[in-house]
Amino acid sequence: MSMARDSLGVSRASVIIPSLEETAALSVSAVSWAAVLAGGIAAIGTTIILLELGAGLGFASVSAWSGVGARAATVGLVGGLWLIFAQWISAAIGGYLAGRLRTKWTGLHTNEVFFRDTAHGFLSWCAATVVTVIVIALVAGSAVRAGSNVAGGAAQGATQGAAIAAGTSAGQNSSDNSMYFTDMLFRPAPTTSGAASTAPATPAPAATDLTATPPSAQTAMAGTASGSAQNAGPANAAARGEISRVMTRDLAKGDLTPDDRTYIAQTVAARTGMSQADAEKRVDQVVAQVKDAENQARQAAEKARKTAATVSITTALAMLVGAFIASIAGALGGRLRDEI
Repeated sequence: MSMARDSLGVSRASVIIPSLEETAALSVSAVSWAAVLAGGIAAIGTTIILLELGAGLGFASVSAWSGVGARAATVGLVGGLWLIFAQWISAAIGGYLAGRLRTKWTGLHTNEVFFRDTAHGFLSWCAATVVTVIVIALVAGSAVRAGSNVAGGAAQGATQGAAIAAGTSAGQNSSDNSMYFTDMLFRPAPTTSGAASTAPATPAPAATDLTATPPSAQTAMAGTASGSAQNAGPANAAARGEISRVMTRDLAKGDLTPDDRTYIAQTVAARTGMSQADAEKRVDQVVAQVKDAENQARQAAEKARKTAATVSITTALAMLVGAFIASIAGALGGRLRDEI
């Protein structure tokens, strides 16, 4: 609306009515979804081709034989770089097609045309990324479900096998078989059978008078002879379970308490026929192995954490660069469209 004066000088309002072409142009969206979807589909197709090519090259560079082919670290590094390369190439192709296939507009400023072409390239990258993530999520979900079914069947079979084993072991607690470090404590004391076999044989007495043997020697002989017998049965299962609980509680705080260390050594000595000093040495050795295993597990978890953080940050940066490449490619495609 504008103000105008007639011949008598009286102000009057005049209304400017837009033309039909301007009205149609205002009612049309600035986004050409057909071009966006075309660029996204092209980006997805290019990604699939490049990934298949990379997988083929990767399988060709490795070998099942030791010392043959590329190392695992090298394959992993090159594979990551190839994924970034594939993402950038597909983003460039999809953005270029989205900008080039968009309908040419007339009567717009050059800056507005540049913005719209850039937006179309970016939208094509977004469409391709969203579709790819959805497909990967569906495939991963199917793989997880299949793995769960396999694991469930294996667990059921293992449970049935454990039940059968428990029924034929005279009440032996099957869970104690997995306590590796506790089993190490109760292993029988090492014998000198090899040295004894090389010594000249001597005639054994017809009978042994235990009444002439000192009580301390009788105790040692009884402990050595019955070491393996004491390591079987429900009593031994209860002792192993108790020792395992004590070690789990103490080692979670850092180390065995002096009282628990002495008690464990006494239990080991009583059930293996070892001396108290040897039993204490065994306890210290086993505790050291437990701590070493825990440190190795922590180191592996820390390495996995650092690797996951590096992969996530690198992937995010690569995707940002891919979005930028798609936007620039869209602007380039739109410029060539207008020039031609």
